[in-house]
Amino acid sequence: MNKSIRYILAIILLAYVVFFTGCVEVETTVSTGTPNITASSTPIPKQINMSNPSFISVVPKTTIATQSNNSIAIVRIGEIITDLDSYEGKDVILKGKYGGWGHCEGAKMGTTGYPLAVSESAVVIFDETGCIYFEGAEWISKRPISDPFNPAYETITIKGKVYLDKVGTPYISNSNTETHTLDDSGGQDYTSIQAAINAAKNGDTVAVAGGTYIENVVVNKSINLVGAGAGVTIVRGSNSHDHVFNVSINNVNISGFTVKRAKSEYDYYFAGIYLNGVKYATISNNTAMYNEYGIYLQSSSSNTLTNNTASNNKLQGIHLNSSNNNMLSGNNASSNIWSGIVLGYSSNNTLSGNNALDNYDGIDIVQSSNYNMLNGNNATSNGDGIDMDSCSNNMLIDNIASNNNGRGIALCNSTDNTMGGNNASCNGVGMALHSSTNNTMSGNKISTNKNQGIILQYDSNKNTLIGNNVSNNNYGIYLLSSGNNHIYNNYFNNTKNFNFYFGKPIYYNYWNATKTSKKNITGNPYLVGNFWA
Repeated sequence: MNKSIRYILAIILLAYVVFFTGCVEVETTVSTGTPNITASSTPIPKQINMSNPSFISVVPKTTIATQSNNSIAIVRIGEIITDLDSYEGKDVILKGKYGGWGHCEGAKMGTTGYPLAVSESAVVIFDETGCIYFEGAEWISKRPISDPFNPAYETITIKGKVYLDKVGTPYISNSNTETHTLDDSGGQDYTSIQAAINAAKNGDTVAVAGGTYIENVVVNKSINLVGAGAGVTIVRGSNSHDHVFNVSINNVNISGFTVKRAKSEYDYYFAGIYLNGVKYATISNNTAMYNEYGIYLQSSSSNTLTNNTASNNKLQGIHLNSSNNNMLSGNNASSNIWSGIVLGYSSNNTLSGNNALDNYDGIDIVQSSNYNMLNGNNATSNGDGIDMDSCSNNMLIDNIASNNNGRGIALCNSTDNTMGGNNASCNGVGMALHSSTNNTMSGNKISTNKNQGIILQYDSNKNTLIGNNVSNNNYGIYLLSSGNNHIYNNYFNNTKNFNFYFGKPIYYNYWNATKTSKKNITGNPYLVGNFWA
């Protein structure tokens, strides 16, 4: 299916989605394993009312514990425990319902029993609904039940002792248990990232310490939302059929998170980080994985996306739709089922120093996305490296498109674009123009491609090819029904330098220029025709 049609269908489907708005302001801190949040007053340096920013301590409801003796210890911090002193050192019992792998909906393991114990590497969570589940567990024992396919919950009982940490926060533990307790040093406690945001005001910082947070976060205030690092601060959507971070207000900074589990529902598609109608946001140093879209900008402008990783998403890693004047730099988009980075109906954006690896397509510029600058990007080991469809006046400068199965750089139905100084090597085809006119291809290195170095086909007319080094390809340049192109001062050294097929023959193209006193591609002092080795 034509890429234009695919993207139109995707955008039509997306238009039916009902998205929730959100924006943020507060600072939260969470200790490893035990989510904990602290708010500080570091301002965002963009258009924010900085009157009286606050410092807030936020403690999520769940403490996570690991155990070295294949038993488990769990605490629910949000539970109100009265008369704490009377509980010190005494046995208590927590009961929760366990319904299967990963969640509380009775999912079956496909075996004849449910596990009762997990290895020490597992993370065990007793969530606010009373559900017990295991994250990253290796099952080591099971208890048979009468009907393994009945979704009815099994009830398990966990014993432990109540202790008080240095600030009086209750937690439960037992011998040989490492419990990650909270640093409750702020003025007020909250049970989730969302609760901290709700308590924040514009200009605050919400700093979230390491831990796993099971929630969908609506960011509806202009704040800094800062995780302890994408490797340790993980936010997984409690409702997988929604965005994990949903931002709809200007001047938001989000950094240091891994976001995952935003998936589709019927024709609705969701993202790990979603911006709708947002300006002046900075999204940096995050990992978005196992979502439908990793990061999605809808009708959002003047934002910065930098040093993010978008990988293993079902559709695209990073997608801009009707979003202009944004900067994408230093992002890595890899192993996404569809495309790494996509611009649709989006103009005047700058993509610099991004990597697109092992996607169906590396970078797609489609559907009237005009006046964009792509500079210094690397599109490697994709289907196509960089694709442009129905676009104009874009600049592709100093990019690398290598080891792609299809085309390194390809234009379809596109006009007035400039491609200069790019390296298109070791692809199926180096650079290809399909029904594209008035484009300029200059100073590119096009080498060691399996088939053609350059293809002009199906009325790709009035293009200018000048100063390119086309070498070690099977064919140097291949023309198919294309004419009135200016092809001069190029270096051709290939198995077969030239071939053309039916339609406009060779004499409808211009292979020489007026003799001009200017150094040509072989180092001689006059700019005239091509060099054929």
